[in-house]
Amino acid sequence: MPDESVDLILTSPPYWYLRDYGEEAVSAWGGSSDCLHEWGEKNYCCECGAWRGQLGHEPDWRLYIRHLSEIFSECRRVLKKHGNMVVNIGDSFAGSRSGNRGKNSALTERTVAAAQVMKRHMVDSSDPVGMKLGIPWRVRFALNETGWISRDDIIWAKPNAMPSSVKSRFNTVYETVFRFTKNSKPGCYCQLRTSAPFEIEKEFRKRCAAWGSVGVLPVDMCEPEWNQYLVRLSAYFDLDAVRKPLKESTVKRCLQPTLGRQGDGKSVQRIASMPKSWTRTDREIRFSMKERICREQGKYGGFSVSRTTDGLHDNRWDKYFHPYGRNPGDVWRIPTTSNHEEHFAIFPESLVSRLVLALCPPGGIILDPFCGSGTTLVVAERYGRRWLGIDIVERFCEIAEKRVEPEARQTKIKFV
Repeated sequence: MPDESVDLILTSPPYWYLRDYGEEAVSAWGGSSDCLHEWGEKNYCCECGAWRGQLGHEPDWRLYIRHLSEIFSECRRVLKKHGNMVVNIGDSFAGSRSGNRGKNSALTERTVAAAQVMKRHMVDSSDPVGMKLGIPWRVRFALNETGWISRDDIIWAKPNAMPSSVKSRFNTVYETVFRFTKNSKPGCYCQLRTSAPFEIEKEFRKRCAAWGSVGVLPVDMCEPEWNQYLVRLSAYFDLDAVRKPLKESTVKRCLQPTLGRQGDGKSVQRIASMPKSWTRTDREIRFSMKERICREQGKYGGFSVSRTTDGLHDNRWDKYFHPYGRNPGDVWRIPTTSNHEEHFAIFPESLVSRLVLALCPPGGIILDPFCGSGTTLVVAERYGRRWLGIDIVERFCEIAEKRVEPEARQTKIKFV
């Protein structure tokens, strides 16, 4: 693949000692490309030291991380300068890899048998049996050492996680989703500062909608006189596209005609008796919120709010609401989804949708180097992004094609 050719890499590689993807997933790793390889004990080449096996079946987690680093170095090469990479990865326990099969009742007998064989072939005896190895974080730090810049450590909490019979620890009900970038300098995308005049903001949002985003534009689509109101981004990031909407009760309250007078007399006592989370509803905050919502609904002139009110500005983000909703944060409560195809590990589409909308520009290219059943590709097609999927197992590619095909036939409706 050409250098700097994709906008977003979104993937979930095989976890260590969890799945068996069959003989077609076996490759030779390391060693010399000229060697004819004579495979000896634990599938190491007696001549050059190469190892033969599936990614995730390495006898030592250090070797597994080394192999992932090699793959992600190629991902770094093909990722655009201002692109993003997202990696979802789960953890493992020392000396009990085959026990992880309890998380998925759909495992085949062949998979269980293979996991038991893998357990016998482990060569790393330095980790106490049962110790949680922290594989995701070890991968994260290894990628940092190779130049990847960590931007988000997202916890994917599963409200419907598989039950476990384990009695000596708490059941693991989350996975980690890491976002990396390869550049820290301001780039070709920008957001608009909230201190921008309303007329500029209106035109900016209009151009965003025409382009296909919510709150991000290429710098060359902005007017030169807007420069003082622009925030240049080191990587594409459309937070407004994935904000959690304001509650209807919040919007109605901020549009009350008496809002400016609330806070005196009995209202003060009422606010004082509210939970601490409500103490931020002081006079200044309510004024700015009211003005911003009135602007959005074209009702600015109907209220006695000074036009000098600065809205959600002055970098006081912790004190103000945003009209598009709140930042979803880095703990995402998203249920897992069922899969009727022959693939045990599948992304929830709601998780992938949030990442695609926030991290890939309209019309951009998304790469999933471990595409599996193709959830990333399905979501990319749905939102008008181009995509590339790679998988070493041919039947998974067939499943992915089968899932993407109906989505590709759908007529895409663009809302402006």
